[in-house]
Amino acid sequence: ASDVYKRQDNNTLTEVEVTAEKSTFNNSIDRKVYNVEKDLLAQTSSASEILQNIPSVDVDVNGTVSLRGTSNITFFINGKPSALMRANSAAALQQIPANTIERIEVITNPSAKFKPDGVGGIINIVLKKETRRGFNGTFIGNVGTEERFNANLTLNYNTGKANVFGSYGIRQTNRTRTREELRISKDSTGQVLKNYFNTSSAFVKPISHVFNAGWDYTIDDENSIGVTGTYYFQNAYQDFSSNTIFTDATDAKTSAFESTRINDEFEKEYEGGISFEHQFKKEDHSLGLEFNFSGYDEQEDNVYNDNFTFPNISCLLYTSPSPRDR
Repeated sequence: ASDVYKRQDNNTLTEVEVTAEKSTFNNSIDRKVYNVEKDLLAQTSSASEILQNIPSVDVDVNGTVSLRGTSNITFFINGKPSALMRANSAAALQQIPANTIERIEVITNPSAKFKPDGVGGIINIVLKKETRRGFNGTFIGNVGTEERFNANLTLNYNTGKANVFGSYGIRQTNRTRTREELRISKDSTGQVLKNYFNTSSAFVKPISHVFNAGWDYTIDDENSIGVTGTYYFQNAYQDFSSNTIFTDATDAKTSAFESTRINDEFEKEYEGGISFEHQFKKEDHSLGLEFNFSGYDEQEDNVYNDNFTFPNISCLLYTSPSPRDR
């Protein structure tokens, strides 16, 4: 037989550190949450590129976003409707650096508080908020082929009670597209009546700028105020050309013309807001007051040139300025 002896030691732990890691996707009853900081592409990409990684969200070659097959989407920034996203959401999403985003919430069944009438869903982009004291800043830039580039500068100064922040982003893209189209018109017997053949090319070179600034002040543990403002400007230069030929049933040319179009499009948007928030002692109970304003202006200067090469007719040149504002 053997004896077993047990000894009890009393040790006091001075500190216990428990770490947890967010998952990339979180699902709740009314929304899907995508934690952007878990995506390696977030360091160099834009919000538009990050959205391509989210299930049920599609982004086409023009940057247009659709949710479950519909493009009737409302975009929120930090839980609030954004005027910047209403007029040209595709360009604005390409301008938001992904590394400034904390998470993206896809709300497919919005509640009544979001006023979801006629909306196919809501995409809420929650931006990071710098909490470190003192002066902080980041700069990110990318350069690609064919004069493509983008850059973003973010600055922040936090004293504890007051937080001043601002950012500037610039982005230029370059897209060239070509297309060929052939149409054959026939009668009820299948006899060819005429043919239509068109080749076209389009060159688009938009450059956009986004300025963002704000100020938050914590009055006390229960009350805080904030002021924010955003300005967006884009110059979308576009150059189009096409060559069209009509032939008869014998494939003989009946008419032909060349068309060119140069479009200088200028677009600017701005929005600002003042907010006040009171936190009640009961958890998750608060009162918020907001005053928001926004504006939009657009100018298109089109120059068209139609030159009939067969039969030989003098060319037609005309311009079409199209100012729009709201």
